Amino acid sequence: MDNQALLFEKKKSTLDGALQYAKAALETYPKAKVTIEPIEIGFWKFLVTVDRGEESLSSIKENL
Repeated sequence: MDNQALLFEKKKSTLDGALQYAKAALETYPKAKVTIEPIEIGFWKFLVTVDRGEESLSSIKENL
């Protein structure tokens, strides 16, 4: 799996929404690193970046 498949971003309009998204990402990918950055892109105010690290989606499904 390439590195781009392990990293994804989501724009959120509120800090509460960004925190909820980050929490869901960490519950889904326990070894992930999640950052929340302030941005000013129209309606969007926060950018949530999730780096799943080296853990693959198939290994997560096996642990469920």
